[in-house]
Amino acid sequence: MPHAKSLIRGSLASARETIKAALADIKPEEMSYEAGTRSIESLLGEAAVALREVLIVIGHEDLPEVPGGFEARYARWGTGSETSDSFFDLISIFWAHLDVVSKTLLIFQSEHLDEAVNIPGYFDEDALFSYTTVGTMFVAVSGFIHYLAGEMSTIRLKLGKSPMPDVLNIYEYDQNDPVRSEYLHEQGSMVNKPSREIATGINTDGMSTLSEVIRSFERFASTVHELWDGTPEECRATGEQLGLSTAWIVGHLALLIESVLTSFGGEPSAKLRADFVATYGPGRDGSEIRDDPSVLIAAFDHHIDRLNAFLRSADISVLGEKPRCDDFGLRVLMPHDSLRGHASAALYYANMYILELATLCHFFEQ
Repeated sequence: MPHAKSLIRGSLASARETIKAALADIKPEEMSYEAGTRSIESLLGEAAVALREVLIVIGHEDLPEVPGGFEARYARWGTGSETSDSFFDLISIFWAHLDVVSKTLLIFQSEHLDEAVNIPGYFDEDALFSYTTVGTMFVAVSGFIHYLAGEMSTIRLKLGKSPMPDVLNIYEYDQNDPVRSEYLHEQGSMVNKPSREIATGINTDGMSTLSEVIRSFERFASTVHELWDGTPEECRATGEQLGLSTAWIVGHLALLIESVLTSFGGEPSAKLRADFVATYGPGRDGSEIRDDPSVLIAAFDHHIDRLNAFLRSADISVLGEKPRCDDFGLRVLMPHDSLRGHASAALYYANMYILELATLCHFFEQ
């Protein structure tokens, strides 16, 4: 079973990169730009308060310093507009809190993750990011930060900026981040390549050749299998508080891979039932499973094999061509014009479900 502490480290590391991407080229005056009642300032402040709550719950004594009125201004579900217009050094405050949380996790003994918190809580108004133990609290705050970063990305679009790049690409990371560095080293992926992005903001680092694209999908498939194997067999068709299940997610990802294959010009699979898309396709709520979980993981493997076999026989020039189809709406979510960008967007989309699989894996450990 994947080590819970390793999964949480990876999730916190990707949260760091996600926020870093959300703040890229944001000017100070744009921090307070409101889309509805939300701004990047209020969202980042909310994330910092959530991290501060983690430190308080675990009894951390040396909390990062914050100015007077900070917690009142950025209280959860607030808009950041109830107090004076004075602008704190919010970005530094957020990084200080994330650094302390990350370093605290590094020295935590794994058995402490199973300890119950005194008062179960949640980080969002709808109680989707809830926790009952120290471990689920770390997972919940990481997921919550990813969620807030997603809201920041929509504000970026309204500001006329590109959406966030693929920050989960393991080829790009900050070597000064001890959590991400240790996590990648543990996974045997300690490599560093220069960041390279196309104009639309989709990160295609590690996508220069078909071999690199194939390796990216193989790496993704290996992670799916690790989390599948780490989830008890009797729990794979069972959802948790978010409603999704490991089995449904794997069925959904199987369809995503087939969509990538057909976007490259491959033939749709003849093995899928007519109602498979209706059950596991985009826009479904994930509440229905019509197949044994073993059928779904086999479908996932089948589509990964077909995609990689197609890519091995393709010409390198295909990466510059436009996607032939887009069943998952990836070009709307993350605008791009080439199959290189489409493959990267698909992996970004898939990695959001990897985080959910990791959450489920840890949830069923309790």
